[in-house]
Amino acid sequence: MPPKSSGARSKETTTNRHVELVKESNKSFWLNGHGILKLLSLICLVASIQTFAMTPAHPILPLILYMELFIIIFFMIVYMCAINRYTSFISWPISDFLNDLFCCLFLAGGIYFAVEGRVAMPLIYFIAMVCMGLAACFAFIDMCLQRRTFGAQYEPPPEVKKAKGKKKGKA
Repeated sequence: MPPKSSGARSKETTTNRHVELVKESNKSFWLNGHGILKLLSLICLVASIQTFAMTPAHPILPLILYMELFIIIFFMIVYMCAINRYTSFISWPISDFLNDLFCCLFLAGGIYFAVEGRVAMPLIYFIAMVCMGLAACFAFIDMCLQRRTFGAQYEPPPEVKKAKGKKKGKA
C-alpha cells in the first residue's frame, strides 16, 4: 500500500477533527438539557399544530406555531452539526437566548389570542392551547438554563487575573 500524500493526510485529520467537534457538540447539547427541552418543545408544537388542524382556528395560530417549529429545528441543526463552532462571528448562546425569549412571548400571545378569539372552546382546541403553553414553558426553562452558562463563558483578560492575584498576595 503506497504512503498517503500530505494532502490526503491533512484532509483526513480535518475530517476527524470535524467528527470529534460534532460528537462533542452533540454531547454537550443533549447532556446540558438544551436538546431535551428543544425536543420536548418540538413535540408540543407538532401536537398543537395537529390539534389546531382538527378544529377551526384563526390562521395566525398555526402560523405562529410553524414559525417557532422551524426556528427550533434550525437551532437544533446548528448545535447538532457543530455549525456554531465554525461561525464564531455570531454569538449563538445570545441568539438562542433571544429566540427562547421571543418564542415564550409569541406563544403566550398566541394563547391569549386563542382564548379571546373563541366563545365556546372544544376539548381539542383546549388541548392545542395546553400544548402551546407547554412549549412556552419549555422555552422559558431553556432560557433559564442558558442564562446560567453566560457567566461561565466570560474569562477576564490576563491583566485582570494578575491584578487580582497581587491583591490577594498583599492581604
